[in-house]
Amino acid sequence: MIKGFIGTSLIDFPSKVAAVVFMGGCNYACPFCHNPHLVQEDQMQFLPDMPTEEVIQKVAFRSNFIDGVTISGGEPTIHGKQLIEFIKKIKKISKKSPNLAIKLDTNGSNPETIKELLDKNLLDYVALDIKTIPGQYDQISKLVSSFEQVSKTMQLLMKSSIDYEFRTTVVPTLMDMQQLMDLADTIKGCKRYVLQNFCPKGVLDASFSNIDPYPVSFFREAVRAMEEKLNIKIIARV
Repeated sequence: MIKGFIGTSLIDFPSKVAAVVFMGGCNYACPFCHNPHLVQEDQMQFLPDMPTEEVIQKVAFRSNFIDGVTISGGEPTIHGKQLIEFIKKIKKISKKSPNLAIKLDTNGSNPETIKELLDKNLLDYVALDIKTIPGQYDQISKLVSSFEQVSKTMQLLMKSSIDYEFRTTVVPTLMDMQQLMDLADTIKGCKRYVLQNFCPKGVLDASFSNIDPYPVSFFREAVRAMEEKLNIKIIARV
């Protein structure tokens, strides 16, 4: 289940110093995925599972100087009950460090798991990847009716009391300015939205390594237009 661990990160949990846990496996096959070694079975075989208790010990050792733990992937929610039990163990450490928070990175495809985590007060922050406009979702995810589940997760987060962000990796050939404006209608009502620039290095589909990312000027224009439409602060990570 656990394929990687970073003891200290300053960029994976907004405003916090965090450890990062990487879980293997994903139910999507996004061509621009930058972690194919955590998605494709033939690559994951070279990454042995890390024992859960070993990771818990690593987190406990750092609990006096980190603020939280980010759980990423792959797609962590495909592990269902295992994920929930793992977070419960992290939260037990939190009794010694009351401010140790949990952030989950997810594609939103398992709203039932997200709901259970929210109901049990096991999450403090969720970063939900919105891959594209609804009509193109199946093309990206390689699943059928995939946006229906993501939409349920969106609604759960917007109704919850925890902090969260929706974020989109903007890939030329898959997302242009008009599609971003259309996407704004889909995410209307969200608390925080992040635009991420596409990185062509080490992507799942090798043909995407030949695509040049959008220039910074594109993101300036996108941020200005989306802020006007959504009336919230848009963050651009370029």
